[in-house]
Amino acid sequence: MNAILSAQPRQAGKGAASATDDIITDLASSIEKTLPPKIDIERGNPNLFKPDSEGRQPSQSVFLQQEVERFNKLLGVIRNSLDQLKKGVKGLVVMSEDLESMYYAFLNNQVSNLPYKFYPRNNLCHKPS
Repeated sequence: MNAILSAQPRQAGKGAASATDDIITDLASSIEKTLPPKIDIERGNPNLFKPDSEGRQPSQSVFLQQEVERFNKLLGVIRNSLDQLKKGVKGLVVMSEDLESMYYAFLNNQVSNLPYKFYPRNNLCHKPS
């Protein structure tokens, strides 16, 4: 499928590049608007983080904290990538290979692999960094 999509013509006429750039910019803006805000762990239920009788934090709370940190980092990567993509389309920054890959993924209505470079799908290890 990727071979077929890569062989697909990208421009049909003089204004086609501008039209596709507008589509990508609009899509990136639309995705940005739907992204949730970062999660503030401090707003969580304080009982979740209450130490037990031996002063240890519950393991589920530790796991929750780690996952919230990972999620917030991923949101940051996505927001930054969308912002850089919009700037790249406007010509304000040089488009890296990753941004160009994201551009064509959006153009072909696919999911970009860019976030998976930072957070692989098969990453089962939740060690703190």
